[in-house]
Amino acid sequence: MKHFLLILLCASSHLTAQESITEVKKQAFGNPLDPVNQDAITLLNRIDSEEEYSLMLFDHWQPMDVEGKDGIQLHIDSANYHIGQDKFFFINQKKLYELFPEKIHDITMNQRTFVYTPYEFEEHKVKPRYFEMLEAGEYTLLRKFEIKKEVTNDHPMGIAAATEVKYRHDEKFYYLRKGARLPEVVPTNKKDFIMIFKKNRPELVIFAKENKISLRSGEELKVIFAYYNRLAEQS
Repeated sequence: MKHFLLILLCASSHLTAQESITEVKKQAFGNPLDPVNQDAITLLNRIDSEEEYSLMLFDHWQPMDVEGKDGIQLHIDSANYHIGQDKFFFINQKKLYELFPEKIHDITMNQRTFVYTPYEFEEHKVKPRYFEMLEAGEYTLLRKFEIKKEVTNDHPMGIAAATEVKYRHDEKFYYLRKGARLPEVVPTNKKDFIMIFKKNRPELVIFAKENKISLRSGEELKVIFAYYNRLAEQS
């Protein structure tokens, strides 16, 4: 299995009220691969030739709407998120560009919202990265995408030659309490999960039981976070 990575140059986009998307793109550095093609980039970033997994989040490149921290809104025709490098890339005039994240408030693709925020990736070590925002409110629910490597050995004698390496997309969930600086990992234990909320715990316990909420499902976590935020707004 061959593992290909694109060699990408950083792009810098300083967003001001007078700038158009064309002017923003002019400030970026093009990738040496010219011309580039969305399908070719996706193919080169396939992490397993026999599986459908890719380093890119979306199977097809698609439009992206960007809102800058200064309020300006930009539309990009063809973009994708690179999970392995934690970067958004877009194509303009057959050249590849990286979206510079520090000026970005949020990104919308395929009715999904992404934000760039710091988090603690190791104990006492903090760095920023992209998260998908599943629910916003007093408690914001975030999803982080990762590439996981799995090593299996099906040989009954454990012979090393029989070892097989596979890759897959993985996701991890975080919550950000209003006023907090860093998001924290969503507990998968139900008792620990209820304790992250400061109010309405009895109501949450009843709601989770009645709706059989799974703490490992993004869609079901979204439901209970939305329920809590509604309760918080009413109190």
